[in-house]
Order: sequence, then C-alpha cells, then structure tokens
Amino acid sequence: MANCNPSSDQKSDERATMEVECGSDFKVHVFSSSEELLEKLHEKWSSVEKKPYPAMYSSIYGGIILDPAMMVIPIDDHMVHRGHGVFDTAIILDGYLYELDVHLDRFLRSASKARISSPFPRSTLRSILVQMTAASQCKKGTLRYWLSAGPGNFLLSSSGCPTAAFYAVVIADDFSQCKKGVKVITSTIPMKSPEFATMKNVNYLPNVLSIMEAEDKGAFASIWIDEEGFIAEGPNVNVAFITKDKELILPSFDKILSGCTAKRLLGLAPKLVEQGRLKSVKTANLTVEEAKGSAEMMYVGSTLPILPIIMWDEQPIGDGKVGDLTMALSDLLWHDMVAGPDTQRFQVPYNLPYSTKESSLQKEFANFGQIAEVKLVKDHLTKRPKGYAFIQYTSQDEAMLAIENMDQQVFDGRLICVEIAKPGKDMFRGYPKASGPPMGKQHSQETNDEADCWY
Repeated sequence: MANCNPSSDQKSDERATMEVECGSDFKVHVFSSSEELLEKLHEKWSSVEKKPYPAMYSSIYGGIILDPAMMVIPIDDHMVHRGHGVFDTAIILDGYLYELDVHLDRFLRSASKARISSPFPRSTLRSILVQMTAASQCKKGTLRYWLSAGPGNFLLSSSGCPTAAFYAVVIADDFSQCKKGVKVITSTIPMKSPEFATMKNVNYLPNVLSIMEAEDKGAFASIWIDEEGFIAEGPNVNVAFITKDKELILPSFDKILSGCTAKRLLGLAPKLVEQGRLKSVKTANLTVEEAKGSAEMMYVGSTLPILPIIMWDEQPIGDGKVGDLTMALSDLLWHDMVAGPDTQRFQVPYNLPYSTKESSLQKEFANFGQIAEVKLVKDHLTKRPKGYAFIQYTSQDEAMLAIENMDQQVFDGRLICVEIAKPGKDMFRGYPKASGPPMGKQHSQETNDEADCWY
C-alpha cells in the first residue's frame, strides 16, 4: 500500500512517485467553454468505428438525439442519485419491434407502483419510441426506455422535481437464437422483496452482484431461491423447467417479475402439447430438489429468447446436454419473433408513409429547385408503395440543396433519409444521365456510379 507520508531519507524520485500516487500533484482541468467540452466528448467517440447507440430520446431535450456525445442525462435526475425510476425494453428484429405493447403496458404498471406519473399519455410514449427507432435506422438490436422522477435537486424526496422525465435509447446488437447450454449457480445474494421484484425498477444492484458472483465461479449467471425455498428467477430473466414427465413449469409470478417473453412462451407452448411432445404447461411453485431433478432447464428472456441450462451448482441437468424440447420451445419463440402475427410484431416505419403522394413530394421538394420528375416506387404486383421515391432535378446544385435541407428531416410524420440515388431498375427511363454532384460536394459512391436522381 502506498504511504502518503514518505520518510525524509527516501530518494527524491521515490518521493515524487509517491506524491503523484497520492494525488498531491494532480491538476483537475477546468473546461473554459461548452465548445471545449463538446470537443472532448466528440474526441471520445471519434475512435469508435460503429456507434453502438444510434439514437436516443430525451424529454429534457424534447427530441431525438443522433450524436452519441450528447446522449446524457442530468446528474440531479432522481433516477441517477436516488434510483427513483423504472424501465423496460423491446426487441428490434429485422426491422420489427417485438411485443412493444405488452412491454409498454408493464412499463406503465411499474411506473404506477413507483409513483411516477408519465409526462405523456401512453399513445405519445409509443409514438416517441417508434419514431426514435425509425430515426436510428437500426434493424436489429434493443429498444430501452426509462421513466424517472426527473431532475430538480439532490434531496431524497422527488416532490421538488418539476416533472417526470422520459428517456429512451436504441442499442444496436446482432443477437441470434441461443443453441449452446450454460452453467448456473444458486445465488447467495439476497433477492428483492416481492414489492420491488414485481416492478421493473432501476435498482439492479442485487442483480449485478448476483451476476458477478456467478462469473467469479465460472458460471454464466445464477438462480434465486425465495425465502420459502421455492425457485424464483434469474438475475434479469425468468427460468423454466421440463420435468421427466414432460411438463413445462415456470415459477409463479406472484413474487417475481412477470416476464413478457415468459408469458408469451406459456401461450405458445400448448402447440407442443397438441403435438404430443409435452404433457402440460403451467406455473407452479418448485423446490430446489424438484428443479434440479428436472429433465431440462432454461432461461427465458427477451434477447435470448431461450437459453438452455445444462448444469446447476456443478450438477448436470438431465443428461447434461441441450434438450430437444428446450430447442423446440426456442424455435416456437424465435419463429414468433421473426414471423409472428401483427399483434406481436410492429413494422418500424423507416421509409416514407404508404399514404405519401407524388404531388406532396413535388410540392415539398420544389422549394429547392426545378424538378424534372417525381417517381414514387410501387410494388409491381400489389401496386402498393414501397416506401421510397426518386426525385430528379434539372440542376445538380438544386438537388444537393435538397439533400442538405431535407436529409434527416420529418416529412409526412416520418424522419426521412435523403441521399444520392444509384442506377437501378426502379429509376427513371429516358432522362440523360447526370455527371454527378457538383464539385466540392461529392458524396461517396461506388466506382462508375452516376448521380441521376435523389431521394
């Protein structure tokens, strides 16, 4: 351990080293302007090749943020220093939001339990989440959102906070169906009381310590046991078992979080009963002995959706291999995520609304110059718009002006992307090819690509 009071007979270089270690010569930089601070923030992100957070929403800012350097929340927000906040999540898969509405409903139930009033009605919250996901252009990842008591002061009570705050962020993530089994342990970290375990609040310290404990022992995660000796849940997922009699059992939700994916599993699993592969599907209390004696075991959660568990406290589950029924359940959930009904999946409107007319595009984009033609691309079979269009200007300078003014702007209620079009089968016929953008405003293109029109 460093001695902060070195004796006089120590060498001068040792004394200098000790002084630095003790912090006596440490100088704290004072940022002289917001511009200098912004430069420092951007410096942090400049070395990151792929931005992991393509979009954030903040009710404090009142809009969507695309610059990761600006994705911050106030230090006096009561969610930060008092833990007075709730959150939830939804999956973005292939451009669809999975189970957005059931997660949002649970989110608002959690907020009610935490005595946080949303600054917006449910419909507005949903619209914000959809618009932010569209603005992110992320097709695969997670959407996470929080309600906080809000910023205002550093007191314990949030009564001095002017209004609650709503935050959301899109996290790009390339997850896939889990097919390999993992090891788990029984957690020694006390689990939350039912009052807090049944709401999705931001106090995740027990969950974090539980995961760390498992990692210290070479396991993936852990299992909580309640005070009565029954199986509860994992640190941030539900857990499910298949008995030797082929019964699918999930622990009752009265003392743990009601997992949206777990409840969806309970709704899909009867298909395996109809096929004769499962005997029954239910929720019930399970003792540790009963659970460890099961034939198969799995975690159930949004981003998994099923993660096979093959060993618990160094004891194999069943034959110690990933079970066929576990993977059958995983297939059911995964298919529901990628091709399920409209009640489960919501297509993110990344492109133009289907209601957009060529006349409205003509009117808006004519503000930047003379337009030769507008082409709203439609499906050849259904005649339904594909959600994008080509606009050809008579002058390339005017086209570049349209890009500069309309890219990442809201049109017909959607955040649109406007860029140089590349030659393709959906483009114009009969117009001469242009030579590309004007000098000094070149956009990156593939070699030999010619700019003809812009969307």
